[in-house]
Amino acid sequence: MTRTTFSEHDLIGVEIKKNQHQVKESVFFRILDILIPEPKTKDFSLNLPTTLFIKAIALSDFINEEYDLDDCEFKIGSLIWILYKDFLGRAYKYNNLNELYSFISSMEHNHVGISDYRNKNGSVNIHSNDQFGETTITISLSTKEALKGELVLADLYETFSYHITLEKLIELQVVHFLNEYKKGHLPNAVNEIVNYYKKSSDIE
Repeated sequence: MTRTTFSEHDLIGVEIKKNQHQVKESVFFRILDILIPEPKTKDFSLNLPTTLFIKAIALSDFINEEYDLDDCEFKIGSLIWILYKDFLGRAYKYNNLNELYSFISSMEHNHVGISDYRNKNGSVNIHSNDQFGETTITISLSTKEALKGELVLADLYETFSYHITLEKLIELQVVHFLNEYKKGHLPNAVNEIVNYYKKSSDIE
């Protein structure tokens, strides 16, 4: 029976195997674990509409310049990290699965996906409301924080039979935020992002 996974790294599966083999591990493997520790971060690939990717870079540059954060290098990765932390905050602080499910499924419902297919000549055509297609980016999350996200998605699956991967969730959240921001629906977003970033970076 195939187990449902919630990211390309299947961190829940890794933890399950780790606990299953903990008792059986030989001294040799324990020494190997100490000498060759597991990576503390994992890379995740995200696909974003190219126009929104460019918007995210412009917003990140604006935050750097306007709030004198150049030394701290506020980049698109910082923006995505803060949005992901917002998701974790919703999940763990308020612990309301019904609300979280509504939030994610609403983002998914309003998201216009980008699909590609091969035409008769074998070439790939990209179809999207965004004529510029998509851009693939790679972000790094700490293994611990990524596992927290997977566990929430596993709870949603168990409760609502709703499956979504961590990569897709982050994509949806970034696209949702940027669309809402460009429509003017989030007037305090930049201040909130900067305040959170300063707090988490211990910037005075």
